[in-house]
Order: sequence, then structure tokens, then C-alpha cells
Amino acid sequence: MADLLIRNVSPETLKKIDAAAEQQGLSRAAFLRQQLDAIANPLSRVTMAELKRSARLAEGALDEDLMRGAWE
Repeated sequence: MADLLIRNVSPETLKKIDAAAEQQGLSRAAFLRQQLDAIANPLSRVTMAELKRSARLAEGALDEDLMRGAWE
């Protein structure tokens, strides 16, 4: 694998990156690899709007009466 060097990153940005990485239980390098992979493969990402839309569409899916009526 190739190495990547990024210069002139502000201390504030590094603090935010480190905090986000820690929140996910990742090292800075692992977190940034994950972020770079997501940028390089945008179709594999799911947005919050997509998740909310899916949740709305699935409302009632566990309601037996509703589901029974859907197949009548």
C-alpha cells in the first residue's frame, strides 16, 4: 500500500479528527483510511436522510394487522 503525507493540517483540525477517531475506537490512521475509502467509493455510503427515509418506509412492518391487510 502507498503512504500519504498531508502537510499544513491545523492543530484544531487534528483535534477534531482525533476526537472522531476516538469516538469510533479507531486510531487516527485507521479513521482517516476509512474516511478516504468513503470518499473514493461514494456509492457505498449511506446518508442520514436515506436512513430516515428507509425508517419511514418500514413503519408498520412489524404490525401484524397492517401486514395481513397488505396481502389481502
